Amino acid sequence: MAEISGGLLFAKALKQEGVEYVFTLNGGHIYNLYEGCAAQGIKIIDFRHEQVAAHAAEGWAKVTGKPGVAIVTAGPGVTDAVTGVANAFQAPSPMIMVGGNAGIFDHLRGGLQDFDSATFLKPITKFSEQVKRVERIPEYVANAFRSATSGVPGPAYLEIPIDIVNGVTDEDNVRYPQRYRTEARAYGDPDYIQRAADILKNAERPMVLAGSDVWWCDAAEELRGLIERIDAPVFLNAMGRGSIHSGHPNLGSLGRRYGLVKSDAVILIGTPIDFRLSYGEARLFPQDPKLIEIMMDPNKIGLNRDVDAGIVGDTKAVLSQLME
Repeated sequence: MAEISGGLLFAKALKQEGVEYVFTLNGGHIYNLYEGCAAQGIKIIDFRHEQVAAHAAEGWAKVTGKPGVAIVTAGPGVTDAVTGVANAFQAPSPMIMVGGNAGIFDHLRGGLQDFDSATFLKPITKFSEQVKRVERIPEYVANAFRSATSGVPGPAYLEIPIDIVNGVTDEDNVRYPQRYRTEARAYGDPDYIQRAADILKNAERPMVLAGSDVWWCDAAEELRGLIERIDAPVFLNAMGRGSIHSGHPNLGSLGRRYGLVKSDAVILIGTPIDFRLSYGEARLFPQDPKLIEIMMDPNKIGLNRDVDAGIVGDTKAVLSQLME
């Protein structure tokens, strides 16, 4: 096969992921990435500040459910985009950020904007690595997308130094990963599903709070089925908003505190017991209701208050189990 540039390899890997747009602010370290994207028909949206590019990438993820991609130049280009990455990490939203750097060959020689951005971004990303060889660019891109979309979503970062961006390799040396992500859903532990079902069977005044996991797991239909099955009011927060039609008789908006105070069972779906629920303090749960918490992230279950059934899994799968 013929030689292929790092920029084109990168764009082909994005194309394989179904990327339609990249959000950026033009910079010299990353220019060949644009050339590749243009050649692959990926549209380039250029902003006047890297922070906006990062927020746009996360916004794309929130609207479409697919990872947004931001490309920023080396050094200050990366640091300017940090707020957008941190927001995706906290949300959490699947996002890929790509940053430039001085060449690997020039490391510690005073290269232009030489900066260890991969280490810098590790605390606020699920994956943060430097690409070290041209022929392995598609593998690194695949790893970034896998990390951003597996389990609890979040941002992934790739640092691609300028000598990798502008480098070339024989395409025979390149492996384009295929079938490397599963669409299988994680179901809840059957014993905990039964425990939750028993609580709901005995509840007289159940209530549901549903958050972002409903959106990321495409579980709006299952959520609607659950609230109708148990005839419970539902209050939506974060990315869970819009999962239930505004005209649905079970949708609440103004009486959440009253509902919590009066309920004898509360189902928390993708909703941690944080400041929004007064950190689980008794004044918000005076009836000491039975608590069922369904989360993608096991670290969030039972935060600040004991729960009676904590179920880890994909929200769509777990809700379907509950209704069986």
